[in-house]
This record gives sequence, structure tokens and C-alpha cells, in this order.
Amino acid sequence: MTIVLPKSYGAVAAIRQRSIPCITEEQALREDIRALRIGLLNLKACDEDYEASLLGPMGRSVMQIEPSWIRLKNHAYDQREVARVNGLYVSFEQAIETGTLDGLIVSGVSGREVDFENLPSWPEVARILRYARNNIPATLGIGWGAQMLASFIGAGSRLLGQKQFGVYEARNLDEVHRITSAMDDVFCCPVSRWSAVDDDALEREQKQGAIELLARSDQAGYLMAESSDHRFLMHFGHPEYEVADMVREYRHANGENGGGGSVPENFDETKTVNCWRGHCTALFTGWIRYIHETRTF
Repeated sequence: MTIVLPKSYGAVAAIRQRSIPCITEEQALREDIRALRIGLLNLKACDEDYEASLLGPMGRSVMQIEPSWIRLKNHAYDQREVARVNGLYVSFEQAIETGTLDGLIVSGVSGREVDFENLPSWPEVARILRYARNNIPATLGIGWGAQMLASFIGAGSRLLGQKQFGVYEARNLDEVHRITSAMDDVFCCPVSRWSAVDDDALEREQKQGAIELLARSDQAGYLMAESSDHRFLMHFGHPEYEVADMVREYRHANGENGGGGSVPENFDETKTVNCWRGHCTALFTGWIRYIHETRTF
């Protein structure tokens, strides 16, 4: 329905350019609707382009969404993003002090050969996830964020040695699940990662009753899983990506003009076709609907 943005948010034009409905906090108060407060722990790019990629699919839901951008104390943010992070992002403690978080999104993409459990920020992330598991109705992990949720549950990730990058076809494993029931039997989704959770580890957790496996790609392994208590939803791909995100990431890794490195699988940067937007919309709108149906007013 609508993203509620503060007056200080400097990327309103970029948001509206993508046809994402948004209003000011003052307008939201006049509508007299209690917006869903969604915390966004963004460990990817803290710039207006990627922020818009996260806000876009939430804006397609029927609910009013109030985003709360969260920063970490020990995360090494890009120097070009520090001023933006300091001005817009708040600590997790500040986010929960100012009101209840109805949901939490943890997004991120790993750098080359990086094990997040050895990063200085991991203890803080683990504390946030522990709080979320007990106090926040639903947490959505995307990309590296999904691997963090899986590790917290007990299925650790491993480094791949080379980057897996492209658009992959996946099969819906549960056609009656509250989220995947709105998805096609087969759908496409971008993947960008230097590490992954092995299928064996996820299948082991499923056999122990800790998770349910929801979608799998023959090339990229399991792409979606959910904890048995429905608190943690994990998407190991990047459904939130726009085509521009894919092209930008490819060129960043291979030089401004592309080339000189690996070619994305099933994705041609010269033929910009988004074949996963419907999957992305179904994921976010289903997740937000679940929050709305289970929250305490």
C-alpha cells in the first residue's frame, strides 16, 4: 500500500521513480492507521538504490509500512556510506525503544572469502536474532542474512571458493504453505554469494523438525526454508534485486565495462529482463500479510 518516510529521508524521488507509493509521517498520522514497523538490518549497500529495492516489494503490499533502518556498532561500512548510515540508520536498541517492531529483515551479500561468524559484528547480530526469535513475530533473512538465520538455528554455511552469481530456476516444494502457495510451481530468482548452506545441513535440520524446506534449485540448492516456529523465513537468493542491481554488482566485480571475470549464469546484462518480480512480490506480500494477521494490536 504505502511506505511511510520521514521528511529527512533524502531519496524520496528515487522511491517515487520506481512507482513505490510513499507518504510522510504527518500524512500517515492523518490517515489514522497503525503502520507495520519493519526493522531493516541492511548489510549490503546502504545507498538509496538498494534501499529502494527493499522498499519496493513492501510497497506493493496492502499494508502501510514504516521502515526502521538499523546499523551495527562493529560493522565495517563503506566509507562512502558512513554519512548516510549515521544520518538515517539507528542502533537496534534505539529501534526497539521507539516502538514495537512487527517484523525484521536481515539482508546482505558477502565479500570474497568472508566467513560472517568470524566478523567482529557477528556477536551483535546473534544478539539481535536471539531477541527477534523471542520478541518479533517474523524475521526475513535474504541472501547472506538468510545464512545468518540458518547458522543461528544450527545449519552453518561454508565458503564456496568462487562466487555463484546468476539467475536460477527453482521448484516450489510446498504449494499450500502460507507464503509459497502464492508462488508459481517453478520460478526464477537471482543468487549472488561466496558462501552457502549445504543441502545436507538443511535436510538434517528438517529431519530434526527445526525447519521446513520450501524451494530448491537444481543448480543453486535450497533457496527457501522456514523455522518450525514460523519466526524465521530464509531466502538464500536475492529476490529483492532489480535488474540494475544485478548489472551493477556484475560490473563492480568485473570492471566498469564488464568482462575480465566470470559471466553470470542465465543472465545477460545487455538484455535486461526481470523474470522474478512476481516471485519477489509474492514473497514480501505473503510475509507482510502473515505479520498483520498475527500481530497484537
